[in-house]
Amino acid sequence: MPPKSVWSIAAVGMALTTLAACGTVVREARYRATGLTSPGPSDAARAATAWHYFRTQRNRQNGIVVTAEGAGFTTPGTIGDDLAASYSALRLSVIERAEYRSHVDADLAFLNHLPLTATGLPGRVYDVRSGGLTDFPAARDPGWSATSIGRLLIWLRILRADEPSRAAAIDAIVARWQLCRAMDAKGVLLTGLPDEHGGYLIGPDVADGRADYAEQGLTAWGVRGPAGPEPDFAVDVEGVSLPLSGSLVDSPLLTTPYALIGIEFGWSSPDGVALPRDKAIFNGLLEAQRRRTATTRFATARDDYRQESAPFEVVSAVLARGVPWVTSSIAGVPHPQLAITSVKASYAMWALDKTPFTTRLIAEADRLNDHTAGWREGHIESTDRVVATRTSATNAIVLEALLFRRAAPFFRRMHDVPDDRCPAQRAATTSR
Repeated sequence: MPPKSVWSIAAVGMALTTLAACGTVVREARYRATGLTSPGPSDAARAATAWHYFRTQRNRQNGIVVTAEGAGFTTPGTIGDDLAASYSALRLSVIERAEYRSHVDADLAFLNHLPLTATGLPGRVYDVRSGGLTDFPAARDPGWSATSIGRLLIWLRILRADEPSRAAAIDAIVARWQLCRAMDAKGVLLTGLPDEHGGYLIGPDVADGRADYAEQGLTAWGVRGPAGPEPDFAVDVEGVSLPLSGSLVDSPLLTTPYALIGIEFGWSSPDGVALPRDKAIFNGLLEAQRRRTATTRFATARDDYRQESAPFEVVSAVLARGVPWVTSSIAGVPHPQLAITSVKASYAMWALDKTPFTTRLIAEADRLNDHTAGWREGHIESTDRVVATRTSATNAIVLEALLFRRAAPFFRRMHDVPDDRCPAQRAATTSR
């Protein structure tokens, strides 16, 4: 018979194998014992699940990923999601370089021939089969959104810095775009929607964390506006004071845009300017959700999401129009029964906050892991009903969060950020 020491080693090995099936326990124990975290088998499985979305939801002809499972369209932000997911999956050893290259090459080839809107910017929506602009399902110019373009610009810039051999190709893609038209002279991000006369109704895009995040993409390519307003008032949520400025009064405060500024940029813009306001807002959102979780039975992780029935796009915010815990359709119609515990918000907070609160959120999210198709959006707080939709946004953020737990922010300060490329246009706009 083997000596007792062999049986002891075998018993320890079996115990560790059993614990490995519960990644939350292993990771939390490792963190408490050493102060360090690293992706064990459970994290590898989580990353593989997220990558399955990008592997299975690609158009077979051109390799472009759809915005939501089964959808026939994509957006600039979705292409940014695919670049972010590919970058993260490669570094997490989920994929080999050949598969990484196939995704990146497909995205760049698509962008190289991308039809632009009449204003010279990428459109809000593209048909993945034809590659044409679509106001889905109608085949027409859908207008543009600076926030969606911003997500793509960030990841094109990260890719350019990481792979200098692609710099010329990426520069040529971005050179086609009239980026100065995405921001007005006051630094407000713009959106353009088609009107009945063949033109656009142009106005401010969202004025919340999504805009703050997208601004980093424009900054990285030399489009800068004046500094935003300093916080001039605060709103109390769960005893937490959220520092806001007037532009955020009516806007929904969501978790992931602010978290991504920390994950991707380390709370500094591409040209090295500190972003303390965004960090303060994220910390406030995190603490408010932690406190609500502690005082209610709800695991609180709020964000926007997509579902399979009307309203198809839902905004579940920590704060909106000065009111805490508001959930509504994208058009602003209240739907409190649709408040979500969001997978992407859970992972985004967990990436930046190593506490029992975020460990619980990840345990909640683990129930929504479909290893054959990707992560679902989340579950409804009040009923625990699973929101079964899968999207590029959620699965990309899962991969980014997992990589962040291993590495520093993705986007270091860049010393070759272009000077302001829009001074003449700003002067012309101001004089009109």
